[in-house]
Amino acid sequence: MNFGRALRQARERQGISQRQLASTLNVSHSYVSHIEAGRRQPSIAVLARAADAVGLPLAVLALSAADDSELRGIDENQADRLAGLLRECFERSNPDTAGRK
Repeated sequence: MNFGRALRQARERQGISQRQLASTLNVSHSYVSHIEAGRRQPSIAVLARAADAVGLPLAVLALSAADDSELRGIDENQADRLAGLLRECFERSNPDTAGRK
Protein backbone atom coordinates (compact mmCIF):
# COMPACT_ATOMS: atom_id res chain seq x y z
CA MET A 1 0.00 0.00 0.00
CA ASN A 2 1.21 3.42 -0.87
CA PHE A 3 -0.55 5.74 1.55
CA GLY A 4 1.83 8.57 0.69
CA ARG A 5 0.84 8.61 -2.96
CA ALA A 6 -2.87 8.36 -2.11
CA LEU A 7 -2.62 11.14 0.47
CA ARG A 8 -0.71 13.43 -1.88
CA GLN A 9 -3.28 12.93 -4.67
CA ALA A 10 -6.21 13.58 -2.33
CA ARG A 11 -4.49 16.60 -0.74
CA GLU A 12 -3.68 18.14 -4.11
CA ARG A 13 -7.24 17.58 -5.36
CA GLN A 14 -8.45 19.60 -2.39
CA GLY A 15 -5.88 22.36 -2.98
CA ILE A 16 -4.34 21.80 0.45
CA SER A 17 -0.62 22.41 0.90
CA GLN A 18 1.62 20.07 2.86
CA ARG A 19 2.04 22.79 5.47
CA GLN A 20 -1.73 23.23 5.83
CA LEU A 21 -2.23 19.48 6.19
CA ALA A 22 0.59 19.27 8.73
CA SER A 23 -0.99 22.03 10.77
CA THR A 24 -4.39 20.32 10.67
CA LEU A 25 -2.82 17.01 11.73
CA ASN A 26 -0.66 18.68 14.38
CA VAL A 27 2.50 17.18 12.89
CA SER A 28 5.53 18.72 11.23
CA HIS A 29 5.64 19.65 7.56
CA SER A 30 8.63 17.33 7.13
CA TYR A 31 6.60 14.41 8.53
CA VAL A 32 3.89 14.94 5.89
CA SER A 33 6.59 15.25 3.24
CA HIS A 34 8.19 11.99 4.40
CA ILE A 35 4.82 10.18 4.36
CA GLU A 36 4.11 11.36 0.81
CA ALA A 37 7.61 10.35 -0.31
CA GLY A 38 7.18 6.89 1.19
CA ARG A 39 9.92 7.36 3.78
CA ARG A 40 7.53 7.14 6.77
CA GLN A 41 4.49 4.99 7.50
CA PRO A 42 1.83 6.94 9.38
CA SER A 43 -0.15 5.45 12.23
CA ILE A 44 -3.81 4.59 11.73
CA ALA A 45 -4.69 7.59 13.91
CA VAL A 46 -2.76 9.96 11.63
CA LEU A 47 -4.26 8.33 8.54
CA ALA A 48 -7.77 8.71 9.94
CA ARG A 49 -7.20 12.40 10.67
CA ALA A 50 -5.59 12.89 7.25
CA ALA A 51 -8.51 11.22 5.46
CA ASP A 52 -10.89 13.49 7.34
CA ALA A 53 -8.78 16.53 6.45
CA VAL A 54 -8.98 15.74 2.72
CA GLY A 55 -12.69 14.91 2.92
CA LEU A 56 -12.51 11.17 2.31
CA PRO A 57 -13.53 8.17 4.38
CA LEU A 58 -10.49 6.28 5.64
CA ALA A 59 -11.58 3.18 3.68
CA VAL A 60 -11.55 5.16 0.41
CA LEU A 61 -8.08 6.55 1.16
CA ALA A 62 -6.89 3.00 1.94
CA LEU A 63 -8.41 1.60 -1.24
CA SER A 64 -6.82 4.33 -3.33
CA ALA A 65 -3.48 3.44 -1.70
CA ALA A 66 -3.68 -0.20 -2.82
CA ASP A 67 -1.20 -1.37 -5.43
CA ASP A 68 -2.28 -3.62 -8.30
CA SER A 69 -0.70 -6.65 -6.66
CA GLU A 70 -2.84 -6.06 -3.56
CA LEU A 71 -6.00 -6.14 -5.64
CA ARG A 72 -5.39 -9.60 -7.15
CA GLY A 73 -8.50 -11.67 -7.60
CA ILE A 74 -10.73 -8.73 -8.46
CA ASP A 75 -12.33 -9.26 -11.84
CA GLU A 76 -12.67 -6.52 -14.45
CA ASN A 77 -16.28 -5.70 -13.53
CA GLN A 78 -15.41 -5.35 -9.85
CA ALA A 79 -12.40 -3.20 -10.72
CA ASP A 80 -14.57 -0.93 -12.87
CA ARG A 81 -17.11 -0.57 -10.05
CA LEU A 82 -14.37 0.23 -7.51
CA ALA A 83 -12.82 2.78 -9.86
CA GLY A 84 -16.22 4.43 -10.33
CA LEU A 85 -16.82 4.53 -6.58
CA LEU A 86 -13.39 6.05 -5.96
CA ARG A 87 -13.94 8.66 -8.66
CA GLU A 88 -17.35 9.50 -7.21
CA CYS A 89 -15.91 9.88 -3.69
CA PHE A 90 -13.11 12.13 -4.92
CA GLU A 91 -15.52 14.25 -6.95
CA ARG A 92 -17.96 14.51 -4.07
CA SER A 93 -15.14 15.59 -1.76
CA ASN A 94 -14.24 18.40 -4.17
CA PRO A 95 -16.98 19.38 -6.64
CA ASP A 96 -14.60 21.79 -8.42
CA THR A 97 -12.67 18.80 -9.81
CA ALA A 98 -15.71 16.92 -11.16
CA GLY A 99 -15.05 15.50 -14.58
CA ARG A 100 -11.25 15.49 -14.32
CA LYS A 101 -9.50 12.29 -15.29
